[in-house]
Amino acid sequence: MFCSKCGQSIPEGSAFCTSCGSPLKKDGPAASPVPPYPNQWGYGAPQPLYPQRKKHTGLIAGIIAGVVLIAAAAVALFVWPGFLIGNDNALLGFWYNEDRAEAIEFKSSSVRVYTTEKNYKGEYEYDAAKARGVITVDENDVDFALTEDGLEVDGIGVYVKADDDFDADDFIKEAMAAMAPATAEPAAEPSQAVPADPSEAPTASIAAVSSDDILGLWYETTGYGGTLEFYVDGTYTITMMGVAVNGTYEYDAVSGCGTIYEELSGTEYPLTISDGLLTIDSLQYTRDYVEQYDLNDLENAG
Repeated sequence: MFCSKCGQSIPEGSAFCTSCGSPLKKDGPAASPVPPYPNQWGYGAPQPLYPQRKKHTGLIAGIIAGVVLIAAAAVALFVWPGFLIGNDNALLGFWYNEDRAEAIEFKSSSVRVYTTEKNYKGEYEYDAAKARGVITVDENDVDFALTEDGLEVDGIGVYVKADDDFDADDFIKEAMAAMAPATAEPAAEPSQAVPADPSEAPTASIAAVSSDDILGLWYETTGYGGTLEFYVDGTYTITMMGVAVNGTYEYDAVSGCGTIYEELSGTEYPLTISDGLLTIDSLQYTRDYVEQYDLNDLENAG
């Protein structure tokens, strides 16, 4: 049996506790032992009424850090203008400089430079990660960088990104018209008498008819034929579904007829210009902007 006062074990039938001397009650069951007070190692320490929750500070900190990283990535992708700089597609299209009256067009595999003197074609290399590149025209290399201000061409100036409906030929024509000095209208020449013999009538001079009506960029009217661009050096480029095909051409401004010669196959195709439309084989091209389909459009349509 145990003492109800101090909890020590005592012999059965004892009237007093041999340890603390307290009298023992003889009626009723013996008292249950009381465990000793907890020692420094926690023996016998009382348990809490409700189990304590484990702290997950490491997990919470990790979740918060992940949310911050995702938010930062979203800002970098959709808010910060630098995202547009590092994107390959950000370079493609037209860029223009009004002060210099020049435009630059970047395509997937080539570059075109439009000026008031002539148009140039060349190649370029672009590092999207560094947003820097090199334009090569007539074996001359010019460095450029894509910044928040625009296309900065070293030693030349800054070019602004053009809208989708930008027309480089119209831009150059307007620039040339603005630069042309104002001149008085020439005095009317006296009318000439019509000769009696029709064979003696004056004929139009080929030199008096400009061939500028073929130069520049043309758009296929259905959107499937791509773009066709003629250059003053007698060459042309057809870009269809992102693929460029080069060649040479001949054109008679008086008759409005000519021929293009495909570089790879050597195939010849006749061309005509009439009523503002350029016709090659069964394709028709116009000066007006027409959005051209690409491979993604065809895949989505299928």
